[in-house]
Amino acid sequence: MAFTDELARGLVAEISPAELPVFELVRAGFEEDPARMLGRGDRPGSVLGSGFETVLLVVTPVALAVAVAVQQQLIDRAAGFTVDAVIRAAKKGWRSRRGSPQPSPEITDSMRDEAAAGTRQLVEEITGDADLAVRCAEVIRILLAEKG
Repeated sequence: MAFTDELARGLVAEISPAELPVFELVRAGFEEDPARMLGRGDRPGSVLGSGFETVLLVVTPVALAVAVAVQQQLIDRAAGFTVDAVIRAAKKGWRSRRGSPQPSPEITDSMRDEAAAGTRQLVEEITGDADLAVRCAEVIRILLAEKG
C-alpha cells in the first residue's frame, strides 16, 4: 500500500470511519480528478459542492489531499499545503505512481510539526471547518509518530 493511501486511510479511520467502505471508490475518483473531488471542478455535485455526495463523502477526499501534501513535504519536494499545489501534485503523482519516491523512514519531530501545521491549514482551506482542521492535524501527527 502506498504511503499516501495508508496515511489517508488512517486519517479517515480516525475522523470518519463510516467512510471506510467507500474509500477505494473515492480514491479512484480522486486519482482521476482531484480538483472535482475537492469541490474545485467545473461540474456541479462534487464532493464538497452540492448534492447527495456532500452528505456521505466529505473527509475522504480531504484526507487524500492531506496525504499527498504530507508525502510531498516529507520527500522534500515541497508541493506546499495549498489546494492548488495538492491538486497539481496529485495529478502528477498518480500518473507516475509506481516509481514515485517514498518518504524517508525517519520522520523527525520537526517534520511531524510541519506536517501537522500544514494539514491544519489545508483542511481549513478546503472545508472552512477549523475544528475538523485541528482534529486532522492531530491525527496526522499521531500517524506520523507511529511511522517514525
